[in-house]
Amino acid sequence: MKSSRAARPLAIRKGSVSVRIYSVMRKSGPQKGAQFFQVADYSGGRRRLVSFADLDAAKTAAERVAALLARGEGYAAGFRAEDRAAHARALELLTPLAVPIEVAVADYVEAVQLLGGQRQRLVEAVRYFAERNPASLPGKTTHEVVNELLAGKKARGASTRYLQDLESRLNRFCVAFQVNVANITTAQIQRWLDGLELSAQSVKNYRTVLHVLFEFCAARGYVHRGFNPVAESEPIKVRDRDVEIFEPAEFTALLAAADEAFRPCLALQGLAGLRSNEVERLDWSHVKMAERVIVVSKGVAKTASRRTIPIGDALAEWLAPVAQVNGQIWQGSHDQFYVAQQATAAAAGVEWKHNGLRHSYASYRFALLPDAGRVAAELGHSPAILHKHYRELANREAAEAWFDVRPRASGSEPRRHQDLIP
Repeated sequence: MKSSRAARPLAIRKGSVSVRIYSVMRKSGPQKGAQFFQVADYSGGRRRLVSFADLDAAKTAAERVAALLARGEGYAAGFRAEDRAAHARALELLTPLAVPIEVAVADYVEAVQLLGGQRQRLVEAVRYFAERNPASLPGKTTHEVVNELLAGKKARGASTRYLQDLESRLNRFCVAFQVNVANITTAQIQRWLDGLELSAQSVKNYRTVLHVLFEFCAARGYVHRGFNPVAESEPIKVRDRDVEIFEPAEFTALLAAADEAFRPCLALQGLAGLRSNEVERLDWSHVKMAERVIVVSKGVAKTASRRTIPIGDALAEWLAPVAQVNGQIWQGSHDQFYVAQQATAAAAGVEWKHNGLRHSYASYRFALLPDAGRVAAELGHSPAILHKHYRELANREAAEAWFDVRPRASGSEPRRHQDLIP
């Protein structure tokens, strides 16, 4: 006689005790196809299946077995006094959890095995996990934590440009994720980054900003401690761009085509080597015309380290007519600065080169002054970077022409170096 059981048994419960009833179908023999029921009886100390013809009888038997087990009777009757006491105490401890004793033992055994058999470390491990994974989190939305992050950065003196960059990138993220930050997964972050359709450098910048956001959340208990979905996302590799520099004639054309508000910005990039975002943050009070030096303070410099740059004769002539005691040199926004670059290049008939004016300053300055330490200090990076990117990109003759591009005496238009006149 063969039989088969149904997939899910019926459970009869008494307190923390559960007794299962299995529905069985005979597969062969004279009673093929007949259904009967089996009760898992542990009351004798060992598992024994007892068969019944109908379900009601099986339920009655299961309730009797469950009652015996719940009272610690049955097979427990043969226990020693201390064993019965331990069993009763175990049931008492499990009552608030409503967990069957066999389930509790199975969970315990699995947990100890995961700890390599170190039973004494089980509670320690659970406590460590619970501290870092609280059952309930504050329920902060992306908008709430972004506003809190920006306020904290501002209070700690972060630069305006940095705050603008954070706000721009994080607001775009908030539009896509109007949810509780604790519910955001690595896979969701990865899909969002993949869908940005931006350059590798821009995607990398977004990833960096998001990493900052979730570190902020973790430190304040808004997500599980140690949880940062950005950390496990795919790192973005950015290939170094080839360094491109402008010719002195191109620089001349750019200065001639620039409007009055933007011309000092071009001059500071090309004749002092400032980064575009440093020019955006630079105040006229940093430009010491009398001392012929520009002081790039920590709040202006990209690397947050102070440096000084000499003001050469040509740069002094470009700045003198518009120099002020104080006030922002560039009055527009970051986006307007970018538009001014492109518009000036188009008007001059010159192809704009990424960071081209700073690269040009570095290359021509190094050609005139082969002191890597000094030139690197003016640029705000290391001599190794200077040698890697700018060595032998320009000759001395072109360098002299570059630093001799000056305004005409009659106005703001530049005059060409005599060697560059067609």
